[in-house]
Order: sequence, then C-alpha cells, then structure tokens
Amino acid sequence: MTQLKEIVEKENINLDEYVTFVTDNQKVLAANVKYVKIKQRQDHLMGITFTINPKQLKEVNEFFDSLTSGERIYYNISQTGYIPVNYRGMLPISKNVTHNPEETFSVTVMVDPAISIPKDTYEEPVCDSCVFHYIK
Repeated sequence: MTQLKEIVEKENINLDEYVTFVTDNQKVLAANVKYVKIKQRQDHLMGITFTINPKQLKEVNEFFDSLTSGERIYYNISQTGYIPVNYRGMLPISKNVTHNPEETFSVTVMVDPAISIPKDTYEEPVCDSCVFHYIK
C-alpha cells in the first residue's frame, strides 16, 4: 500500500472522494466517486460503471486489461475498507452524448463478491411486509 500513499501525496488526492481498486501485485486505480456508479444484481454480480474522459479511458483499460477473469481485486469506496471481489470482465465501451468533457465514455466492469456472507448471519424480516433483513 506504500505505492498508494505515494500517489495520494504526489497528486494531492482526498481518498474520501474516490473509489480505489488494488490488485494483489499492488497495481492501483483510483476514480472519483462522482464518476463511478455501482449496481448489484440479485445474484450478487456487480457492474461498476466509469464515466470518464479519453485519458482516463486509457488508464482504466490498461488496469483491467492486465487482469484475467476470476482474478481477485479489492475496492474501497471513500475509505470505508477494502472489499475483495473477483474480476469477471469488461463490457464494450460506449460513447456518451454530453457537454461535460469528463464524461465522454462509459465503461462497465463486472465483478462478483470473493467472499459470500452466510445466510445465518442475517435475521429474518421483522414483519410480513418488511423487505429488509438485519445483520446480527
């Protein structure tokens, strides 16, 4: 993680505003949360979408092209802690129609949780109409 600290100091970045991705061999990618959206399906497969400019597109492509399907990476949203996921692949790049030059392209990366949470760590809903489960 020393490489990440060096990048933060050099670029004067506030990591509270970034989603950070790290590989096992310490490659790092940081993206502003303003330009990253994460969606999770019922089967726990997640799509992480970056809206980025051409320079950032090159960096994102280089980072994820170096990974193989099933390789473990870690993401950290706004310094909340690193979460392990398995990289599954990247969807085709799409071009956005926008006036903001920072949102020229969209890239979606697919990942799934590396560690599944056992069902017995959740309590049953508190009422019949409640859709929420509560962690013990």
